[in-house]
Amino acid sequence: SQSNNTPTTLPSKKPPYHPEYTPLSLSENFLLAKIHGANYNLCLASAVCPDRTRRLMKCWNGLDPQWVKMMEEHEMEGYVCLEEREAVERCVGLGVQRVMKDVLG
Repeated sequence: SQSNNTPTTLPSKKPPYHPEYTPLSLSENFLLAKIHGANYNLCLASAVCPDRTRRLMKCWNGLDPQWVKMMEEHEMEGYVCLEEREAVERCVGLGVQRVMKDVLG
């Protein structure tokens, strides 16, 4: 007789189908990591600096995608919504600074 702990079939070496387990190319993995990173940063900024983040998103959503593409092609994407982005960056940075002061004393 067979013990209850012995499997009757060997597990498949292939993981079950799930979008997060589906093999991606290197460029697709890079793009996915970039998207996840952007989502994390946006979530953090929204939690720490909601008003400034809303202004940044309003600026971004009001842009013509063709203009943004042109700015990227000319390596000038750093100027897109510059004031709003820097305001969010300063605010998030100050939040991190406060946390570190609290932690370190």
